[in-house]
Amino acid sequence: NTHMISPETELESSVSEATNSEQRRRPWRAITFGGLMVCLVGTSGAGGLATWTFRSSLPRLDGTVRSTELQNNVTIDRDAQGVPTVQGKSRTDTAYGLGFAHAQDRFFQMDILRRNSGGRLCELVGKAALGRDKSFRKHRFQSMAEKIIADLPSRQRDVLEAYAKGVNHGLRDLKALPFEYLVLGVEPKPWSASDSILCMMSML
Repeated sequence: NTHMISPETELESSVSEATNSEQRRRPWRAITFGGLMVCLVGTSGAGGLATWTFRSSLPRLDGTVRSTELQNNVTIDRDAQGVPTVQGKSRTDTAYGLGFAHAQDRFFQMDILRRNSGGRLCELVGKAALGRDKSFRKHRFQSMAEKIIADLPSRQRDVLEAYAKGVNHGLRDLKALPFEYLVLGVEPKPWSASDSILCMMSML
């Protein structure tokens, strides 16, 4: 499976996928039957919609995606298990492709990690996470992550910013939001360079 990103850039990917009483009862039987059919059709339709929504949130496996953020083509090859390998001519272009692939595969999990460290899980899952958020906010990981980004040498900061742009592109490219957001009834927020640092803090 192969994807490519290139300048105006293209990101390509591919995969190697009666009686009188009886007569009086008949109208009620018809109504009951009709009601059952409506329920069945409605249930089937809801199931079909859920299936379509889930499939639409799956990652892109072929085709070409354009971006103005890259200097050269970037390819994303996926093996038989769907594991991506990203190749590009520069670290920033490759980081962009990696961010694209990560967002397509697991943006919700990434969102959980950054919100966990930043003490912002409540924004996603509600009051159930309030206690956890309070315990994390006292460490001020959010401001620490932002300071780390600000203090990085420009070459390293550029890589993380390119990755963040790739993540946001990958999320936008999905035909439907990851289904977890539909279940929770919330909208995902854009990725930033400091969010990558927050993720690492959650994984320590």
